[in-house]
Parts: sequence; structure tokens; C-alpha cells
Amino acid sequence: MSEENRVDRVVHLATKLAELVADLTEEEFGAAWESGVPNQILTAIQDPEERNNFDKFTDYLLAKKSRLRFLAAVRQAIQRAYPIRIEKEGRTRMVSVGEFQWFDDAVMFFDGEKPYEGMIGKYDGSEISFGVAARYVAAGEPVGPNDIEFIPLEQTRAKLAELVEASAAARRAPLQRLDDLLAGKDNVEANYQALLREYPWSLGLRWRLVERHEQLDGRNIPDFTGLRADRNVHDIIEVKPPFMPLFRENGEFRAEFNAAWNQCERYLDFVDREADYLRRQKELYFENARCYLIAGYRLTPDQLVKIRRKERMNPRIEVQTFEDIRLFMENTLKFVESRRPE
Repeated sequence: MSEENRVDRVVHLATKLAELVADLTEEEFGAAWESGVPNQILTAIQDPEERNNFDKFTDYLLAKKSRLRFLAAVRQAIQRAYPIRIEKEGRTRMVSVGEFQWFDDAVMFFDGEKPYEGMIGKYDGSEISFGVAARYVAAGEPVGPNDIEFIPLEQTRAKLAELVEASAAARRAPLQRLDDLLAGKDNVEANYQALLREYPWSLGLRWRLVERHEQLDGRNIPDFTGLRADRNVHDIIEVKPPFMPLFRENGEFRAEFNAAWNQCERYLDFVDREADYLRRQKELYFENARCYLIAGYRLTPDQLVKIRRKERMNPRIEVQTFEDIRLFMENTLKFVESRRPE
């Protein structure tokens, strides 16, 4: 086949492919995406592995100039055409759909000053939420839904009103207080419980109400119970001092961590077995409850990996370190300040 005929055939097939893609439903296009077709097309245009065949990267750029130029033009066309420009209250924002989509019934997007950058948003057809990093992720570990807490704008407006209206110094007072406790290596559990009790938003905005020391029975007394904002059911929150050692020198969990984990399992077992009693006598509504164990500070990446592995064995227990608490507080304050009227 001559060079001219090959080019004509590519143009014909590309035109036909464009027509077929345009006619696909959202479900069909999603299935085509999952099959890996887009990656096949990009690799056919230019396989990035070919760069290894050149001693100099400049020789690679020169040899593949037309293909790489085409990919650069596609990138530029996407950045120009698809992000949505929003002008509001004297500010310009760019809204772009993200490549990672964790929810079948919602779309995730970026909202920032530049395309495909900024805060992570989620829209489920009824409300907009914005993601706040909820816990530290070790380098190389994938980011998942449990690592980001989505804050519904309408549901949390009243909850955060006090922060919005406060002065910058007052807003940051609880974060400064936590920093002072950690810098002083304060290991008195009650001091951290008092801070979290006074500023319950620092525990997370997934709960409409956080209450201190809800006694389940004579033996089971968690530090906090949280009433979920979305389902009107309760979770359990247990706090341990940040400098309580969690790992032995050989990398295995210490007895203190195992005791705390077993305590969480005991709480969950109790609320499962006594759900009717707790609902009637305590007005506590436990349905597939989760237990959030707050413990540890400045753990190594290897230690975090071992904790995440432990969590996978019982997905109803989630460990949050004091770095996670601090990270959530910091990012929540940034979120409030970014949405605060000038």
C-alpha cells in the first residue's frame, strides 16, 4: 500500500471512529474506556517506552516530533475547550472533571484557578461537596475514598458558620492548641479529649453531632459517639494519647495497639448485639457502625502500610493518627477561608 493510500485509510478510519464514538451512550463509552481502548490509541500514536531506545532525550524528541506535537496539541485543545470558566463575586474559577471517579452515582471534579487543578468536588445530582484530605497517605500508596472527607456545602454551612465569622486568630486557635500539645510531647489523653470535645468539627464533618462519653453499658464506654449527617446513625470514636507506642522494634504491633484495636472490636460487637436495647434505652442508633481509632503520631511509611493492611482485615475500624487530625483541621480551615467572603 502506498504512503498516500495509508494516509487516506487512516483519515477514513479516524472519521468513522469519531462517528461511532459520538453515538455511544455514557454507559457504552464508560465500557469502552474500561476496556483500555483510549490507552491503545495513545500508545499507537506514540509509545512512551520508545524513549528508552535513544541515548539522548533530545534525539528522541527530534525523531518523534510530529507525534509528540500532536499529543501536545491534543492536551492544549482539552485544556482550552473542556474546563468550565465560572465568573462569580469577582473571582474566576475553572471547573474540570477529574480522571479518577470513585462513585457510580456522582461525578468528581476539580475547582480551582487553573484547569484540572484545585479542590476536589463531588456532585451527586442533589448537592455539591468538596473534598478535604482526612488522613496522611504514605508515598507510593494510592489515594482512596477513605482518605478524603467530602464536605456538603449546605449541610455544613451552619456547622462551620462560627469558623467563617471568627477572626483568623480565633479560627486557628484549636490548631495552635494541638500543635502546642504535640510540640510539648504531651501524652495525657484527657488533654486531647478536651480539645476534641471543645472543637468537635476537628474530628470530621461526617457527623452532625459528636457527644462525649456515651456510656453503652458498665463496661463499654467509648470516648465519643458521632451521629452521621447522611444516615442518622451512630459511629464510635476512641482516642488514645499520640505518643502511646504502637510498634515494637521488630516492626510488629505492640500490646498497647492490639489492646486498643480489640477494644474497638468489642465496641462494635456490643452495638451489633444490643442494637435494640441501645435504641430504646439510650436513643443511640447503631446500624453497621464504624469505629474510628485516633492514635499514633509521626509513624513511618512502613508502619502506616501495616495499619492499612490491618484495616483491610476489618473495614469497620479506621485508624486516624494525630497527623491525620491535624491535616484535616488545617485543610478544613483552608476550605473555610477559601469560601469566606472577602
